[in-house]
Amino acid sequence: MRITTNVYPKEQRRDAWRFALKRLSITLDDADDATLYGELIQFRASTGIDFIRVTGTPQSWTIDFRDQPATYWLAMVLDGSAIVRDSSQELRLSDGEMICGRGDSPVNLTFSGDNRSLIVQVPHSELSARLKTPISGPPRKIATESGTARVFSGMLRSLADTISDITTDQARPVELAFPEFLVTSLLDNAPAKAMGGAAGMRAALLERIFQTIEIRLSDPDLSYQQVAAEHGISPRYLQKLFESINDSFGHYVKVRRLERCRLDLRSPLHVQKSISDILFEWGFNDSASFSRAFREQYGISPREYRKAPPQEQEAVELLRRGRPGRKERAKPEAVEAEAESELSPEGEEQADRLEAPMGPALLGDTGISRHHHLPATPETIHWGYLSKDLKPALHVRSGDFVTIEALTHHANDDHERMVEGDTGVESVYRWDETGKAVERRGAGPMDASAFGRGPGEGFGVHICTGPIHIEGAMPGDLVEVRILDLKPRPSGNPRLPANASAPMRLLTGASTIMTC
Repeated sequence: MRITTNVYPKEQRRDAWRFALKRLSITLDDADDATLYGELIQFRASTGIDFIRVTGTPQSWTIDFRDQPATYWLAMVLDGSAIVRDSSQELRLSDGEMICGRGDSPVNLTFSGDNRSLIVQVPHSELSARLKTPISGPPRKIATESGTARVFSGMLRSLADTISDITTDQARPVELAFPEFLVTSLLDNAPAKAMGGAAGMRAALLERIFQTIEIRLSDPDLSYQQVAAEHGISPRYLQKLFESINDSFGHYVKVRRLERCRLDLRSPLHVQKSISDILFEWGFNDSASFSRAFREQYGISPREYRKAPPQEQEAVELLRRGRPGRKERAKPEAVEAEAESELSPEGEEQADRLEAPMGPALLGDTGISRHHHLPATPETIHWGYLSKDLKPALHVRSGDFVTIEALTHHANDDHERMVEGDTGVESVYRWDETGKAVERRGAGPMDASAFGRGPGEGFGVHICTGPIHIEGAMPGDLVEVRILDLKPRPSGNPRLPANASAPMRLLTGASTIMTC
C-alpha cells in the first residue's frame, strides 16, 4: 500500500493523511496544514510482519496498537530526530535509533523537522517461540552504536530504502532474521532490573541458549549435554531452565526444526528439493516420525502443505499460533504410508490416495469468486431457533457472492399478498391435513402439550435461512460480510400486481452479500 498527500487538494490533505495513518493504528496528533506533506508505504511479509515507512514534514503522531494487544512494535528514525513520550518517560531518538514496545503501550513521536521513519508491527506469535520471557515495562530504547543492534539497524534501513520495490520472496531472509535480531537487541539493551533481577538474568541465559540451538538446528546429533557444556552450566541446570518456561530441550528443538522445514516447504528457493531432502537438512533422520510430528504441529501433512495454495498455507500458519486443527489426525497407518511415499514413487502414488480430500468437492471450485442463490424452502430454513448442530444449507468460499431469500413469520397476517401464489413461501407455510412442512417452529420441547402449544413452539418465532458454511473459517475468526443489495419479495399472487405489498412484506425478500 502506498499513499501520498500530493494527490489531494491542499484543503483535504490533513483529513486524508489522518485517515491513512489511522488505518495502520497511527493517530495524527498535530501538523501544520500549510506545509503538510506525508507519504506512507506499507509492506506485509508472508509471516504477517508489517513494515511501514512514513515520510513527512514536521508533525506529531501516536503509535497505538491497543486494539491489537497481541503484538510488538518497533519504531526507527531513518532521517531527522524525534521526541518520544509515553505515560512514564520522555526520550530523544536520533537518526538510526530505535524504540520497541508491546501493543498495549502507546507512544507519541514528535518530529520538529522533515523526517523519515520505519514502523514495524510484529505478531506476538512470531516472537513467542524465541522470546520465552515477555518484555515488560514501558517501551524500551535500543542503542544502535555497536553490537547486534547496529547490524539490525543497518538491515532495517536497507529494507526501508527498498520497501517500494521489494517482493515477498526477496523479503523472506529479512522476516526470518527479524525475530532473532529483535530479541537479541532487546536483551543486549535490557538491564537486569528491567528483566526482573535474577529471573531476568536466567531469561538472558536462556536466550543465548536459544541462539546456540538456532545455529546448530541442522546438526542431527545436537544434544542438551553439548549445549550445556558450551555455556558452562550443568546439563541438569539447563533442563531446569527449560522447565521454568514449561518446555523441554527436546520439544523446543523439535518445534524449531519443524518451523524451519515448514518455511522451506513453501519457499520457491527450495522447490526442487524433495521433502526428504528438507527434513534431513534440518536434523530429522526419519521420514515417518517427521510426518507425524508435522501433522501434529500444524494439522496437515507436509505433502498437503506443500501442494496447498498460498491462502491455505497462511491458514496453517494460524494453526501453529494456537488455533484448532481443521482435520482430524490421520491414522498411524496413513502417516506411515505417507512417510514411505517421500522415499519412493510407488509410495507417492499411495500417499496421494491417502491424502485425497474427504467429502464431495464443490462445483465450480476454481479459485475465483462464485455467485450462489440460497432459496427459502423447508430444507433451507429453520423456524424460531439457532443451533450449532444445524447442518449447513450452503457451502461458500471467502470472496463468494450469495443471494439469500428471507421470509417473515408474519406472512400469514396477509395471506393473499404475502403467501398465495408464491411457491417458496407456500412450501414453508404448508400446514394441512397431510401434515406440516416445518415440524419444529420454535426452540421449545417437541412434546409441548403441557404448555398448550405445538411442537417446539413458545420460545422463538423468526424464520432464519441457512446456516452458511464458509470454507476454511475457524473458531475465533472474524468474518466480514458486505450487504450489497436488499430487495422486497414481489407478490406471487397472479390476481394482484407484482409490486403489491403490505407494510410487513418489507420483512420478506432477498439480500445479496459478499463474504470477505
